[in-house]
Amino acid sequence: MAPRIVRLGLLGLLCATVVVAASATATAAPPEPPVDVGQGLVPVPAGCPRPDPAAVAFVGTMIGKDDVTQVVRFQIDQVRAGSAAPWSINGLIDVRYGEDYRFLVKGEQYLVGAGSDPVYGVLSSAVRAPEPTFGGNDVVGAQHLSNGLDHLAT
Repeated sequence: MAPRIVRLGLLGLLCATVVVAASATATAAPPEPPVDVGQGLVPVPAGCPRPDPAAVAFVGTMIGKDDVTQVVRFQIDQVRAGSAAPWSINGLIDVRYGEDYRFLVKGEQYLVGAGSDPVYGVLSSAVRAPEPTFGGNDVVGAQHLSNGLDHLAT
């Protein structure tokens, strides 16, 4: 008889837990509204300042730079977004980087996103380190190429 009482007590406790959990779910606060993405690709939470959108995004090869004005000149290889027409002449476009211009190397190809600088009236951008693709060297031990099995690769 005692095991039956224990089973009924556990069943009653289980039912009470389900009822309490269901009522807590019903009275929970409504979910937060979705984040407004506006015109950009990155969601910006409500109340936060929105960054200015890029006027043009393009893939270009750096062909020169000016140390005085800190401007870099690119040969446009491919326009990805926006329009380069207001700033480009014969496929060349100048972008002001400020002090970041020194990190760019002549002859290298870059993905450039540039916005209109209201102070100087030119395109401006900044240099950022490239993000690793799929975990960088941590993917499948790519940093350990010399594992003693090189003779099997041929």
